[in-house]
Amino acid sequence: LDSFLSTQNASNIRRKFENEDLPKFENTFRKTIQFNYFNFIEHYLEEVSLVLKEYFRKEKWINVPVPSIISNEIEEVASRIKKILFELGMMFPDSKRGITRKASFKKSGGGMNLDMERILSRKSQLFEKVNISRNQLLLSLLKGILKLFVEKVRRIRYEQNGFQQLELDAYFLVQLFYEIVYIDDESMVIGFFFEIMENLSGRAIDPVHMDQNKVESISSQKRQQLRI
Repeated sequence: LDSFLSTQNASNIRRKFENEDLPKFENTFRKTIQFNYFNFIEHYLEEVSLVLKEYFRKEKWINVPVPSIISNEIEEVASRIKKILFELGMMFPDSKRGITRKASFKKSGGGMNLDMERILSRKSQLFEKVNISRNQLLLSLLKGILKLFVEKVRRIRYEQNGFQQLELDAYFLVQLFYEIVYIDDESMVIGFFFEIMENLSGRAIDPVHMDQNKVESISSQKRQQLRI
């Protein structure tokens, strides 16, 4: 009898663990992991925010020279993206993915509804899914950076050279992001570029676009120099 009761007691304890304690433990563990991943995103967004704060200082946009190089701060953001890709590769070794060379995103958006993509980019949330994956973390970071860019571009008035410098820098960053994301997310990145340009045009005194071949050439040279 004692042996039977002991077995029953052990069975009850095991059932309680499997039905009550284990799900609680798994839920706590999952929340801890999510919290750490969100901290990862917030850490890098904070870093990039400080860089963009410097980039968008009003006095930097007075008497801007004719654009011929990518701005130092934008180079710095690109270098952080390179570091983020490396760290995500360490965190998710089974889904490691780098940069896939693609033609200019401006040449691939012919069939897109740009107004719709702009609206969707404006309404997109930083964290849209509960499950954590490398792609979800990367998209959250890229969206966060692009949203910061859109927000800050609205705060300054730009003369023609300033307009073209920002157009060049935005193209450089967005083309890099475009080559990082999967094909299903390309339209989101492109939508953000045109949202940036729409806001930039509204703040420009003389919004004359830079020659696209020159934009792509300067961008490509800088990518080669930075090895990204």
